[in-house]
Amino acid sequence: MTEHVFHMAIEILQCGDRAALATLITSQGALPRGEQHKMLITSAGTMIGTVGDGHFDVEVWRAAQRVIATRQSHLQRFRLAAASPGKQVRPRDVVEILMEPLPIQGEAIFRALLGLKDTGHRGMLATVLTDHPLYPTGR
Repeated sequence: MTEHVFHMAIEILQCGDRAALATLITSQGALPRGEQHKMLITSAGTMIGTVGDGHFDVEVWRAAQRVIATRQSHLQRFRLAAASPGKQVRPRDVVEILMEPLPIQGEAIFRALLGLKDTGHRGMLATVLTDHPLYPTGR
């Protein structure tokens, strides 16, 4: 899933479009936790991938539209109880999703990560969250 999201991110950046990348950061409770969940939300509203196996992707889509418009990252908590009808959910069943705009120079980053995977290596995508005035916005 993550590999497909990264390939699509490259295509979006090549076209000069804007998008937000949503990543499941923490999960407590009922949500299955397998492969790392990532989702791209394009400025046209298309969702690629998933962060919650459909449980709260619409809420993430709404928040991602604000991230695309403002180019500001956002960390948000979602309670699974509101998004999982008919399922036994405890009040502590929550997830945290990091939503960030695709960086302008992101194409090279995603290509490098995919290249590592293709050669049998591992890589990590790290995000710096800061509002320090010397740190460039949107980079």
